[in-house]
Amino acid sequence: MTGTFALFRWSGDAGDQPKQLQVKIDGIKPEAMFAIPGTDKVQLLSDDGSAAFGNKVCKGLLDDPDEMLKVGFRTRIIDID
Repeated sequence: MTGTFALFRWSGDAGDQPKQLQVKIDGIKPEAMFAIPGTDKVQLLSDDGSAAFGNKVCKGLLDDPDEMLKVGFRTRIIDID
């Protein structure tokens, strides 16, 4: 994986600085995040378009609708408290 990912928490107050959270998310490339209501958890979605799936790259499967159904997002739920 190239690049890095960091997750920050911010109070929303203009006078407060965002604080980087220490989370471990090895092996995925987050592109979306959803808060899980009533918890201190978030769900991360990773698009693995450049990852290998069988003997093809995931984005290369888009030409074959039957193969495309096998490819999706990976997800990870993390605790952010």
